[in-house]
Amino acid sequence: MWLPPPLLQAVKTKMAKAITARTLGDDYQARWFWLEAVRLCVDAELVERVDYDHDDESFFEDVITRYRPGKLDDRLEPLSADYWQLKYKVVQQEFTDESLISPEFIHSKTSLLQRAATILSSKTENIRLNIVTPCYLPAPFGKYVENNGGQIRFEKLPASMKTAWRTHLNLNTDAELGEIIKSLRIVRGYTPPQLIERINDRLPQHGFRQITEQATFPYDDVIRKAQQSGKQEFNRDNLTKLASAAGLWSEKQNGPMSDDYKIGIRTFERAAEYLETQCEDVLSLMEFFDGRHLKKDYSWNKDVYPKLEAFLESCVQKSKGRRCVLMLETHTSMAFAAGFILDSKCGMHVVPCQKTIVKQEVWDPNESPSDENQLFQFRDDPGKRGEPEVVLELSITHSIEDDVKKFLEDQSFSSARKILCNVESSPGKQSIRNARHSSELAAQVANHLKVNRSAEERDSHLHIFASAPNAFMFMLGRHARSFGKCFLYEYDFESGRSGAYSQSISLPAEKQK
Repeated sequence: MWLPPPLLQAVKTKMAKAITARTLGDDYQARWFWLEAVRLCVDAELVERVDYDHDDESFFEDVITRYRPGKLDDRLEPLSADYWQLKYKVVQQEFTDESLISPEFIHSKTSLLQRAATILSSKTENIRLNIVTPCYLPAPFGKYVENNGGQIRFEKLPASMKTAWRTHLNLNTDAELGEIIKSLRIVRGYTPPQLIERINDRLPQHGFRQITEQATFPYDDVIRKAQQSGKQEFNRDNLTKLASAAGLWSEKQNGPMSDDYKIGIRTFERAAEYLETQCEDVLSLMEFFDGRHLKKDYSWNKDVYPKLEAFLESCVQKSKGRRCVLMLETHTSMAFAAGFILDSKCGMHVVPCQKTIVKQEVWDPNESPSDENQLFQFRDDPGKRGEPEVVLELSITHSIEDDVKKFLEDQSFSSARKILCNVESSPGKQSIRNARHSSELAAQVANHLKVNRSAEERDSHLHIFASAPNAFMFMLGRHARSFGKCFLYEYDFESGRSGAYSQSISLPAEKQK
């Protein structure tokens, strides 16, 4: 059929875009497979097999991570498998509550929620269904999805949203719908370059060749060719044989293990699985939390802090002169408290890891360059005369002044003096350059509090609000025994409210009987 040249060109352009989108989507799927497949080496005691585009599954079959007995989910129930549905979008889009019930959103005859219901109805074991998407989750739906593990907070959903989902699935009750939603996760995906960096961060430790050229990523072709030849299930042995045949794995490439004593603390679930395999000792406090929120029957000081203190004190005894590397998948308050416990007199050389977008970096000030770094600028709001309490505001990654001001409106210390700390540049994730810079900033804050508070203020309470990296909060906590009585606060990112702070740990903590 003849077409006018302009129309023919438009058709070719549309087809080219569709092919490009499909190729990028296939690449994303292949890379997510490798992100999970490396766990066969990293987490061999718990990960039994990783499947790629498996024919036996109708939906959520892009990648399947299957576990050995002993793997637990966030509800501390035995978990059989993680099923991954990868919805990569070339152009940024919104992912709303309607996206879950829209077949058009995934260019299919069935919706994501229908697919979830279908696969769950065929399973007797406990599985998780993960929708991985780089799409933005706007309000109101976004505030009901946990930043931590991607859980949907079903009990908080509006009745209208539940009704629409229930009607779409032809269900009679919210209880039936809740059984489906509790297994569903919406995971914020990485960009393709971030995904490669995250894979590269894991590869060399386990004999795989690191790929430094961004233009090509040969692991993509390896798994696609294996799938085309009928291979869909991979354990550690056949995965390493497959990679070895492509020149991407060698037993000789496994480097010597570090002499560091690595320990981990986690109150979060998402992206924290590596702790159990990279650390000699791990403290999981997830039993006390529902996502980022402390469960109502528990106390930061009576339940959480004693566990943290006992764990870290035991680690001091186990370190035996080795440098201790502390990995923190936790609230900022816990990072600060860990520093409080492991102060300079603890008897152990301890340094934190700082989590970046793509990897964990060991932040040892002794290994950082001694460049001239930007320091804090302090601004003093004197408050009401005679008020001995002091508020410390640390705006490092984000400005928190307005949120703290809103929170203080209803507090008994609303008229307290405020010390506002900002780095000389604008707040941001790159405000702190490295470990030495972080150490210098922590020392600067400690010195400022020592010199610029009256005796009456030092005998009263210091209220600490911070938007800062965990490594910095750990370093600041190591100075905190000179601060006097401290109260720390956590921000509820999912509330959508201004000033959504709540008190967490107070230090020094009273010994529990």
